Amino acid sequence: MVVGLKTLNTINAEVIATGILFKVTTRELQFCTHYLSTEARSHHCFVLHAQQRNDYCAVATCQMILCYYRYYYTQDQIAPALNYTPGGGCPSDQSAGYHNLSNNHIIATFDNTPTFAEAKAQIDSLHPFKTGITGHARACAGYSTNSWYNIVTSQNLKIYDPWPWNPDLKLGGSVYWEDWNAVTHTNYVFTRLDY
Repeated sequence: MVVGLKTLNTINAEVIATGILFKVTTRELQFCTHYLSTEARSHHCFVLHAQQRNDYCAVATCQMILCYYRYYYTQDQIAPALNYTPGGGCPSDQSAGYHNLSNNHIIATFDNTPTFAEAKAQIDSLHPFKTGITGHARACAGYSTNSWYNIVTSQNLKIYDPWPWNPDLKLGGSVYWEDWNAVTHTNYVFTRLDY
């Protein structure tokens, strides 16, 4: 599905076996349409960046999200805007930093009562977001659900984790699917462009 300059890769699979209906829905932020996919300049809209310092998880997460919206900063430029303190990291609510770094074009909203439904709505709207867990920040750019009939059996988020850290932001970090119920999500920072 193409919406504006961003696309959303959607996979729906239904299998009927011995009268049981199984459904998988997967959505991930994918490719830009402003360049043809065969051109050398074509690229993913959302890419992993490792945190370049041991306690730069929120900084690297912000960098990934800002890059998605085409705002390019180094992690050392981003850290002060998020109120980073050495050894202490960043506060949970970094929304003002997103706003300031985007010249007031990104609306960022802090939410300390995260739900899977909110995460799903963000991705469906083509907006990546920060998801906080105890002592760590990561970016989210996708979700997946499995269900039998209409009963949801699993909910997963596509996590772009800036850990493990590496001075070369292209060499660290990891991307994985995370079961929503496997960890406690402590907060979100939702993002969207303000036109």
